[in-house]
Amino acid sequence: MKKVLFMVMLLLGICGTCFGAFSPDVKQVSVIVDSPQLMHSDTEFYKAIDKKVRIIFASNRFVISPSIADALLQVHQYRQDHNMIMENGSGKFLSTSDVQSIGKQFGSNYVLHVETYAEGLNTKIGFFSAKIRYTTIVNLKLMDVTTGKFIQVKQFTQKGETGTSGDALKTQFEVFVPECLSKNPIDTAQL
Repeated sequence: MKKVLFMVMLLLGICGTCFGAFSPDVKQVSVIVDSPQLMHSDTEFYKAIDKKVRIIFASNRFVISPSIADALLQVHQYRQDHNMIMENGSGKFLSTSDVQSIGKQFGSNYVLHVETYAEGLNTKIGFFSAKIRYTTIVNLKLMDVTTGKFIQVKQFTQKGETGTSGDALKTQFEVFVPECLSKNPIDTAQL
């Protein structure tokens, strides 16, 4: 009898957890990585971002959907549909209304808009070398899709200097963006 009662309680607990994932209290969060200057093709970069975002929204009150890879494809299609891709293959930054529109397409309650870019690209030429100086900027903006308002915004900056290779700047983004997300910049208790 105790075993039967235990099994019934165990099943009820499991079913409650499963059905709780589909409860209206669970909020859908989508992640948009907006980096028009650098088109990242390295899936490890996006895996690192995905891992950090899942830590930020670890509560069972949130579900990350679609995956970052799927979101990238859909955002790229959105850019094509709205003539936001320039001749060199890079794109224009998404506006607030673009982010809201994409969030609605995803069926999201919230969108974490990860905007990355470099400013102040200038070259320092030495006698035997040349270096590129820049400031890497990462804006993390959490939007309430219903209102179209950014409810939390954080900015991180980091100065850098590289050789003439653009790969060094790309590497800077690939390290710095996950570092910013590691600082748990979004307060999910307010949501």
